[in-house]
Order: sequence, then structure tokens, then C-alpha cells
Amino acid sequence: WLELLDVTREVSYTYDGVWKMFDQSFARIYSQTAMSSSSRLEHLGAMEAYFETMPTCNRKMDEFPFVLEKLGNREGLEKLIIDIPFFLRMYSDPIRRLQYLRYVKELGKTKDDLLLKLRNHFEYHFSISNRWFSVAHHHSGTSALHHELNPVIYQSEEQLTYFVDVIFHLSSLFEMYGRHEEGIRDLESGLKCLYGTSDIFKIPSIHQQHCRFPHKVLLFLGRLARLYTLHLHAMHAFWSDVDLERNIKNKIPDHLHGIDVSWWTSEVPGGSARTLPSKLQLIFQLARSFMKETEEGKYELKRSEWEIINEILEKERRDSAMTDLVWHTATKRFVSRPSKAGTTGTTTAIDKKKKTGRRKGNDV
Repeated sequence: WLELLDVTREVSYTYDGVWKMFDQSFARIYSQTAMSSSSRLEHLGAMEAYFETMPTCNRKMDEFPFVLEKLGNREGLEKLIIDIPFFLRMYSDPIRRLQYLRYVKELGKTKDDLLLKLRNHFEYHFSISNRWFSVAHHHSGTSALHHELNPVIYQSEEQLTYFVDVIFHLSSLFEMYGRHEEGIRDLESGLKCLYGTSDIFKIPSIHQQHCRFPHKVLLFLGRLARLYTLHLHAMHAFWSDVDLERNIKNKIPDHLHGIDVSWWTSEVPGGSARTLPSKLQLIFQLARSFMKETEEGKYELKRSEWEIINEILEKERRDSAMTDLVWHTATKRFVSRPSKAGTTGTTTAIDKKKKTGRRKGNDV
């Protein structure tokens, strides 16, 4: 193919946007071998049938969507982009991800329609059903998702890592389209699967015993730390910033416009929002554990993984007060957690940090 490109460059030129050939013999050969419209459609149809039976590979990713586009087979293209193996291979590649998003745009589907179909196909692909759903509540105030309890994903180490790879990139797509709550839920679900638990707050004790997948865990921790701090800052501003008359503004920060924040702007923020401070503290704790264990020679981390740990620990130095926030029902505000000395708990964590300086350790 590259050799053919070199030949065409030598015997052709472009004039006013029109490609022309100045080598007459080459032009004659080209005209003799060029397909008619009907012949081209026939060949494209044969290629479509061929690719449909082919497992996901580089050639299928590069050529099959193009064939479907040329045939005008929008239904086939939609079926392809929600295929989980195809989605994972395309979306995990930074270059192919752009092409994948172009195909999505080509379909003209709304983001909600696409995400719903992709979510349904994800659950179908991993044989996830509500029969694995648990209504058992943990002290986190949330229920275990059926993703984490489905035995299908624990059949082998390879199947488990494949599942968390899919859920990691699926959460990235939801995040890109502004559905952060679902993206966070998926990241938490994947993290719990990596530790084999349905309670996120049991992870630190499990980590002390054994962390089987440190490299994948760090990817999840980095994303969660960023999303937790992003929304905690916004939540604090929404529920605490006041106007000149001391009325709470309830103003969504400009940088979150277009992102679904209904889960923490409702009259009473949802449980997934109220537990963010404790979950952020858990992320900080795990990052410190990774730092200590790596220095002791337990893990060999890549430079990018060290950068994740350092970014999380920098967030802890900068945003440690965010881990003290609790929802105060009477005043309808996020305030600092009452201290052991018996404070009233009506001072916000940010104000407290300004008064007392940097918080040390886990004292509140």
C-alpha cells in the first residue's frame, strides 16, 4: 500500500483541488481496473460479510467501519460501535479513540441514547443481571452493585482484568459526556472488583494483606481522586457561598456547566455525594500505602504510576480539609465534622482550615 502511494505521488498532481495523473500509461491502467458502481457495492458487500465473522483486530478496526459507512449501513455501524471488544480496542487507543468518536458523531445519535445502548450491551456482554443485585447496605450508605457480585467476571484473572479495563474506559466515556456520577460509580465498582469486595471501605484492610493488581489500582485511584476533589470543591461552594444578605447562593461553578450535578444539587444531596469526603480520605490513605510499600521494595512502579501517587498526595496537601465535610441536615450545608472536643459542627471545613492552619494527620 505504501509503495502504491509512492507511485501515485510520482505520476499525479493536484490542480484546484482536483487530483490528476500526467502519466498516460498509468492513467490507462487505472481506468481499465477501476470498478463500476455496482461492482464496487458488490465487493463492499462481500467485505462486510467477511468482517462480520472476524474477531476484533487491527484490520477490522481500520476497515470495517469504513465499509459500513460506504454501504450506508447505519444500523450495522451502530451495532459495531456498541460492541464491547470493539469499543475497548478503539477507545483505549488515543489515536483510534478520535476515530471512534467520529463514527459516533456520524450516526447522529444523542449522547443519552448512545450511552444507554452501550450500557445495556456492556451488561449483556458480561452476563450481568439483576439477580446478582444486592440490597445489603454497607456503612458507606450505598448498596453493592450487581457488577461486583457477578461470578462471571471472577472466573479467571484474565477475565477480571478484562472486565476492569472495559469499565475503566466506559467510565471515561461517561465522564466525557458529563455523566460524572455514573463514571464515578463505574470506577468505584472496578476498584472494588480488583480487591474482591463489595464494600469500598473494606479496601484499606484488604490492601494491607495483598494487592494483586497494583498497576491497575493506581489508574483507578488517579481518576477517582480527580473527580472527587472536583465535585467536593463545587459542592462546598454550592452549599456554602453566600450573597451580601447571607443567603446561600446555590450557584453551580462555571466550569461544571454542561455536567450533570443533580446528584448533589437536589434538596438533600444523594448518598453518593455525602460519602465523597470519606471516599477521598480512603484514596489518600491508599496512595500513602503505595508510596511506603514501593519505597520498601514491594512494588516496581513506572514513572507514570509514580506521577499518579505524587498527584494524589499533592491533592491531599492542598485539599485535606475536603475530607472533613459532612452534610448538616438542620442548616442544609456541608460543614466540618465535629471534633472530639465537641464542637458544634457549624463551621465549614474550609473556614476551619483558614483559622487553624494546615490540618495534621487524621485529627478533625
